[in-house]
Amino acid sequence: MSGPGENGWRAGRRAGRHGRRAADLVLALALAAGPGRGCGQGADPAAGQVVCRMPEPAEIPAPPAVAYRRCPLASKVGEFQVELAQHFTAVSGSIAEAPLPTDVREVVVESGPCRLLRRRVLDCDPACTAGMTCAEAGRCVRYPGNLDAGTVGVTGLRCQVQMHPDPVSQRYWDTNLPHPGYEPGASIGLHASGAAVPPFSLAGWGVAPLVLDQALLRLEPGQPVPIAWTPGQAGPARIQLDLVINQHGITPATLSCEVPDSGRFEVPVDLIERLLAAGTSGYPQLRVSRQTSDSADLPPGCVEFVVSSAVERSLDVAGHTPCRSDVDCPTPKRCQVVSQSCL
Repeated sequence: MSGPGENGWRAGRRAGRHGRRAADLVLALALAAGPGRGCGQGADPAAGQVVCRMPEPAEIPAPPAVAYRRCPLASKVGEFQVELAQHFTAVSGSIAEAPLPTDVREVVVESGPCRLLRRRVLDCDPACTAGMTCAEAGRCVRYPGNLDAGTVGVTGLRCQVQMHPDPVSQRYWDTNLPHPGYEPGASIGLHASGAAVPPFSLAGWGVAPLVLDQALLRLEPGQPVPIAWTPGQAGPARIQLDLVINQHGITPATLSCEVPDSGRFEVPVDLIERLLAAGTSGYPQLRVSRQTSDSADLPPGCVEFVVSSAVERSLDVAGHTPCRSDVDCPTPKRCQVVSQSCL
């Protein structure tokens, strides 16, 4: 399979959302290219394709010990991800030359396991030219390209994966795994042979599919938000919660929490108040991910390896009605299409 490469798909993600919209597009293109290869079928590495085959026991290197390590926001340059979605399992990843300035979000407030993150407004006058991007202090810097990490293998899956970078985008992906792609509790390792970056190895763990409680979630002033899910088996996995309610604001905020996989967490009132104060627009959303994360510091920055199972759910926000046209709005309100809000 070949095609234009953008890193992975939903979940895939740099910390926060790190390039997720572009990643979603590439996964869709990859899946649309046709039926995937099964275990044991080959591919052409020179064409940026992957090789998926059942490994011999002697070929499988022991993965490092599993620990939960995330990259700092300011130094993250890449991510590799094994995503267990509802209907497929896939692997993707990339490493950039440097952090993208617009992806480095500001921490507005931090409380316990939660942080309120806000996208920064970076202003360059005159505007940056093609191939450049705006950075701090009004500086235009070169838009970071992606780096070749050599052959990237993932072990511990039901089918061994060996990926070579797309020759144009230097991104990696494999959408041809059997589903589910691993057994819960499996020891999963990622090993990069190195090229433009040094060799590195990272560890993951086979998380169980996330099952989120179906209760309607409503955000309103003065009320905490209880979120419930079926807890997973004991292990190194944690739960990441991301609440995004200002999809079209100038500086949209995300309330992000990393908590134990206990089956329940109540988002505190004070953080809900801060999130609501940052504004509401578009279709508010909650994303809950059961995941393990390991990271390595390389010369260009920090790279993560995430194994995850995620569920997204719409949020009801008091006083806000999302819309795409006037028919979605109660009389006499009209739909402001730019903000997807009834006003």
